Amino acid sequence: MRYISPEQALHKAFWMIKVPSMSLLLGPLLTYVLLAKLKIIPSIGYEGMKWALPCFLIAFFGGWLVWSIQVPRWRLWAYRQVEDIALLDRLAVERKLIWQAGSVFEKTEIMSSEVSAELEKLRVLSEAACAQQGAPADAKKRRG
Repeated sequence: MRYISPEQALHKAFWMIKVPSMSLLLGPLLTYVLLAKLKIIPSIGYEGMKWALPCFLIAFFGGWLVWSIQVPRWRLWAYRQVEDIALLDRLAVERKLIWQAGSVFEKTEIMSSEVSAELEKLRVLSEAACAQQGAPADAKKRRG
């Protein structure tokens, strides 16, 4: 099988994870600010808060929901494409695309048990392949 580099997988992660989640995070907030500046909706006092709070909640939870769904989808794609999964995960954490393994936030990823099992199987296969090839110690570390 022909593998892609971790850099290529991370480039795709930017477009699959970061752009959609940031768009959903910033979109409602910027819309609120624009509509308030144009005096289409109130921006101060109780009336302003009736608009600002729902916009903030939609932005926050919408962005988080997209991230929670997209990360496992990207992981599954990337783990099938990249040989050294430990290196890929380390670089993705450094670039703030995913959370550190075992963190509370990582547990908010939404995936089926089948996807979770497939990801674990791919991790084990990657570790075995890296160990067999005498890869650097970083590649031999197990997630979690």
